[in-house]
Amino acid sequence: MNYEMTDEIMDLDGVTLHRLRYDDGLPGGWIEKASNLARDGGCRVEGDAKVYGSARVYGNAVVSGKADVCGYARVYGNARVNGGALIYDNALVFGSAVVSGCAAVSGNARVCGHALVGDCACVSGYAVAHGYAVIRGNAVVCGYAMVCGNAVVCDDAMVFDTATVCDNAIVCGDAQVFRDTKVSANERIRRSEKIYDGAAAQ
Repeated sequence: MNYEMTDEIMDLDGVTLHRLRYDDGLPGGWIEKASNLARDGGCRVEGDAKVYGSARVYGNAVVSGKADVCGYARVYGNARVNGGALIYDNALVFGSAVVSGCAAVSGNARVCGHALVGDCACVSGYAVAHGYAVIRGNAVVCGYAMVCGNAVVCDDAMVFDTATVCDNAIVCGDAQVFRDTKVSANERIRRSEKIYDGAAAQ
């Protein structure tokens, strides 16, 4: 979708953003410069969403609501970033992934496939969420952790180090899964459990 950067501007901590207007006449969101949003494909920045710095949105990706994409982040494919979500640093959101709510994806993290990161969840470091994984609530996935398959990490749970949550596993409550632990199949980790090296902490 082609667009123009209008004369309507916003100052964001010393960075000048321009309101977009698309060829279909509809107003768009805000970008700092043309390199933030590709002119081919079906990608869009809508609402009060902002893309700035060296961040880039391309393919058929849509950033909307009050979401921010900045730093060197990339949003592409058929990904959707909305609500008040924040994508920054070198984070990648692609495939058909959705990041919504007040969720944040940062560092060198990747959210892809059909993964959903929502509410106030955080994915950071070198963590990966893919498949049909769901990370929501106040959950934190960081380090080199991976959440994949149909796994769910929610509430105040934390998955970090090189831990993996996969298949149909659920990690919830304020559980912690770390080190080289793998939670798989139909396992449920709840409440205040701390799971590492495949065993519950005493």
